[in-house]
Amino acid sequence: MATAVLVGSLLVLSVLTETAGAVSAADTVQTVGASLPTAGAYRIGEIAPESVALRSFLTAIEEDLAPGPPIAAAIDGVDTMVERVGRTRRSTDRYVAIELPDQIYEELIHRWNRLIAELDADRAILADHVSRLEDLTTRLTEHATRWEATRDRVAAEGLPDIADTIVDTNLDSIASTRLRLLERRDRVLAAQARLGELRAMGDEQRAWLDDWLEDEPRRAFTSWRAPLWKALDDPSAGQSVIDRVRLLAATYSDLIIGEREEMLPLVTGRLLLLVALVAVTLHLRRRIGVRADADPELQGARNVLQRPISTATLVFIVGLILVDPRASRMVNEALAIVVLLPLLRVIACVTTPALRGWIHLLAGLYLLWRLVGLAPADLLLHRLLMLGLSTVAVLAMLRFRRTLRRQAAESPADSGAGLIGLGEMRHHALRRAADVAVMLLLAAIVLNVIGLPGLALILTRGVLVSIQLAMLLRVVLLVLRSLATLLLHGRLASRSRILVRRGDAIGQSVDKVLATVAWVVWGVSALTLFGIWSTIYDMGVGLLFATLQIRDISVSLADILAFVAVVWLSFGLSRWLRALLEDEFLPRFRMPRGV
Repeated sequence: MATAVLVGSLLVLSVLTETAGAVSAADTVQTVGASLPTAGAYRIGEIAPESVALRSFLTAIEEDLAPGPPIAAAIDGVDTMVERVGRTRRSTDRYVAIELPDQIYEELIHRWNRLIAELDADRAILADHVSRLEDLTTRLTEHATRWEATRDRVAAEGLPDIADTIVDTNLDSIASTRLRLLERRDRVLAAQARLGELRAMGDEQRAWLDDWLEDEPRRAFTSWRAPLWKALDDPSAGQSVIDRVRLLAATYSDLIIGEREEMLPLVTGRLLLLVALVAVTLHLRRRIGVRADADPELQGARNVLQRPISTATLVFIVGLILVDPRASRMVNEALAIVVLLPLLRVIACVTTPALRGWIHLLAGLYLLWRLVGLAPADLLLHRLLMLGLSTVAVLAMLRFRRTLRRQAAESPADSGAGLIGLGEMRHHALRRAADVAVMLLLAAIVLNVIGLPGLALILTRGVLVSIQLAMLLRVVLLVLRSLATLLLHGRLASRSRILVRRGDAIGQSVDKVLATVAWVVWGVSALTLFGIWSTIYDMGVGLLFATLQIRDISVSLADILAFVAVVWLSFGLSRWLRALLEDEFLPRFRMPRGV
């Protein structure tokens, strides 16, 4: 209030001074000409409006000194991040000292990745805030310089005391605000530095765990255990099993309980998405109704949608496993078991009875492997269960192989419209794949018996999970194709000329894209399960970017493939763009054909 009165008084004073200056300007110049004020100083007529502008600027700074929720959460959450990082580091140090299932270490890597992402996000928020504070401090310094120069001018020109009082008040306000800005900046910088230390710790821990998992194939080849017949004679084997089971139970309990607060919001959001998917599939089932009897193209879609809730759940779970970046390894492990129920319910609607029994057997083997795989490979009980599992899997694969070879052709009645039958499984490559699976499972049995349970686990895991993943992707592919068919044969599609005329071609293109994606996902996953994907990836990257220097031109295989891909995509895009113009847009305009 006092400052406002001073400013108002100075406005009156400035008017009077300017009036007097108009009468005796020559005298004024002669009086102060010997001591010109410092450059940048405000003239007497500018002191009042510039004081008002300074008040507004300082008010804006006060708003910046009361940061919004993101900045406040980043600053106040440093202690929480310190606690979370410390807890995760203690878990890492404790669990790396003992041999545990790989999913434990993968879960720890996932948690470090999530912590590092949160640390980076908080550091970015604080970096922007520090930049803003630095900018405000620089501008305040500029204001202070001008007002100090103005104070010197006021003293040199002998202006009234009210002008000197306003200048001193402004300088005091600037100094006070600048001090608060520096205090806030120092606090934010300290939080930034602490988060940087936590980030470096996270990088170190994650790199150690990555190296541990990448070294798994080498350990599997070199970590010899006692042969199975000697391990059975060990009198302490029973107590060892009990101790390890207790340790595993405590480990899983600790990991699950430690993340319950972070996982609850995620679970709630995902459940809402599941409800939406169920509503969509129920709506589609009602719409397809009797239309499938008249349209053979829709019979496969009708089979899929006979179990709408299971179909929605299947798509939902597969989507979480493949594309959800925040889903932890333990959550994915649980989902990989839960997915069996909706998968088998959908399979019952899309497969023939002759194939359905084999699929249930494979699903049972996969479920047993999931449960057995919770324990480390050196555990005696685990080795015995793996031995029995591998033996049953070999017998099942041999029996399935004989069934395919004995049945030369499948009767049309057995297949049914839109159903997957044994006839689809008789491809030569699939029979060779079954032979390879049998050989790998036999090798796993031998390695387990002689004392290489780690390598036996990799082979058994690769075979069983690859088969289950292929079956899962095949059904998901069928579901997605069915949804695409519904879209291409729906009421909305009937209003589009290009969908009416070229619907079959579009459907074939969609099938090719979906099949390509499914094959890529399956191939990468299978190579990862066998522990050789990282090696193949590194070799492939090295081969792609190896350059061939020809004088001043350097060419790599990646450049050639990129060129071919661009040309291919350009031709494909131009073809569909031409079809879109010819079928959709040009017929709507009355123009000569040449135009």
